[in-house]
Amino acid sequence: MKILSSLLFLPLVAGGFTTKVCFAMNGKGVVDALVKCYDEDWGTDRRVGRNRFTDVNGCVSVQDTKTWWENPDIYCQVYPNGDCFATTSTKVEKNHPAGTDLDLGTVELTYNDGYCGDFGAHANGCGPASVPRWLNDAATSVSGFADPCAAHDACYVDVTKKRTYCDHAFYDDMEKLCGSSWTCMALANLYYGVVHKYGKASCEAARKGKGSTALCGV
Repeated sequence: MKILSSLLFLPLVAGGFTTKVCFAMNGKGVVDALVKCYDEDWGTDRRVGRNRFTDVNGCVSVQDTKTWWENPDIYCQVYPNGDCFATTSTKVEKNHPAGTDLDLGTVELTYNDGYCGDFGAHANGCGPASVPRWLNDAATSVSGFADPCAAHDACYVDVTKKRTYCDHAFYDDMEKLCGSSWTCMALANLYYGVVHKYGKASCEAARKGKGSTALCGV
């Protein structure tokens, strides 16, 4: 009863603040990439502000106007735009005073050839092609790993790459997306475990008719 009473009388925290963050690769701003910001705390509305696309300097300013029940733990994510980088999360700014502007600085992105151009052309979602599409779509939506899964599918199609390379890159991409979220990393470890143990058949199916499948076994 005391817990319920405490929740009912949580103080409202004023909103109205801007989160600024920039993304760069090789010292140059990443242009026209989608950025979303979130509150890491549990709650019904984890979003901080609206979607924004990076400007010519690789920066966004995300304005949030809602009223908060507590100071949010803010982080942002940049999503692939075909310019050879994976979904990447910023650091988490813990207990940031709502109503005070936040500058998350510049995040240097890592070049990743799995995310160049139309990397999702061979994507079938976060699951094997043998399962129904609706089930793959559901797994993809729940996990939040749509982009890493798409890049992993593209890697499996590439007959010049070892399956173990694809699987390790998949894990690295999920890790970049998860940032400091332990619940996200728990799911990433589960997904990696599945592809590591059962991915050979999917790799061979993806490369059938495209060349040798020998590297699916190493």
